[in-house]
Amino acid sequence: MTDDQITRRKVVGIVRERFGVGGLLLGDDGFQFTLYDAFVVRAQADDYGAGGNWGFAVHIGADVWQGTLLGERLTLARTRDEVLDRLAIIDRWCRLRLGGAYLTARDEQLGHQR
Repeated sequence: MTDDQITRRKVVGIVRERFGVGGLLLGDDGFQFTLYDAFVVRAQADDYGAGGNWGFAVHIGADVWQGTLLGERLTLARTRDEVLDRLAIIDRWCRLRLGGAYLTARDEQLGHQR
């Protein structure tokens, strides 16, 4: 692995920084986390090409994981900026699916807990 490749530890740190999630379920080559108390997201190391890539998918039911949201692929993230880009797509999709009423109530609740 070269210095510019992103490790699981780095990806976990980026996810925590971006979303503030704490309950990460770690596996051998990836991890899962929950966004907005509603969506399970999987991050998985991928050996595609030269290796060192990361991909993301959102659980949408039964055994179905969606790796493309809003027409954007969530795979082949090799740098911090690419990981942040994939997370922004996931965040936008989740927020669109949840709607304003839920997000307002959630933001109010989180504001009271701080």
